[in-house]
Amino acid sequence: QYNKRILAHNSEILSLHFGINTQKLFSSSKQGTFCVIDFKENSNNMLSRIDINLGPKSIISDIESYISNKKYYVLGSSYNGSLTYLSFNLDDTFDYIKKILN
Repeated sequence: QYNKRILAHNSEILSLHFGINTQKLFSSSKQGTFCVIDFKENSNNMLSRIDINLGPKSIISDIESYISNKKYYVLGSSYNGSLTYLSFNLDDTFDYIKKILN
């Protein structure tokens, strides 16, 4: 059954990953964009979305997600050999900003 169509990118999608434990859909495109959509698998409503433009020199070709200590992380690899490590935990982000400002 068709539930919903989501326009995630303006170009071809290179990688797609659904984190079962995180209930998040991750995708990357040829233009270097990265999209995270947070939703429940059986729900018709999207809860939230994050779009990140990494640029054409940082195109993510493979995505994996995991949970550690009740926090979730995303690992990505690119064609140029770079690894991207993303944490979507706001507390960690605020702590990082405080360290830089002090």
